[in-house]
Amino acid sequence: MAQFVSSYWHPSVATDVALFTLLQGELHLLCVKRKDDGKWALPGGFMQRGESLDQCAERELREEAGIEVPYLKHFKNYSDPERDYRGQVISIAYVAIHPSGKLRLKADSDVSDVNWFNASDLPVLAFDHNKITDDARGFLAGFVETRPEMALAFHQAAFT
Repeated sequence: MAQFVSSYWHPSVATDVALFTLLQGELHLLCVKRKDDGKWALPGGFMQRGESLDQCAERELREEAGIEVPYLKHFKNYSDPERDYRGQVISIAYVAIHPSGKLRLKADSDVSDVNWFNASDLPVLAFDHNKITDDARGFLAGFVETRPEMALAFHQAAFT
């Protein structure tokens, strides 16, 4: 890969994933507990050299929670210069759906815990992840409304 040299400043680029499932008939969100500050957050992290945004989102889900998902879609970008205390980070947000009961969660990488939270009763999340989660829920509701077949992604078995 050729080295890109520029006199312009470049922010960091990351992905964040709002992964939803149904547990006991209610919408739940997957969150990870960050090792460095102990806060709950969406799975995600910085893009590595040579990978696409989709590959970054998929890798972060594998590394932080030990999972792969059947449905992952970009829905919005976040670029507020103050969104991350470590510096300016542009986050590309994804929404993911997985049928409940099929995931074996495993905290790994830079997280100490991984767990499902009721989407209506979330803790205060790191960075702007509560905002991303609210936006993801709105996107998901609209998406399922315009493409009702996407609701089937929440079901474990064949649906007739």
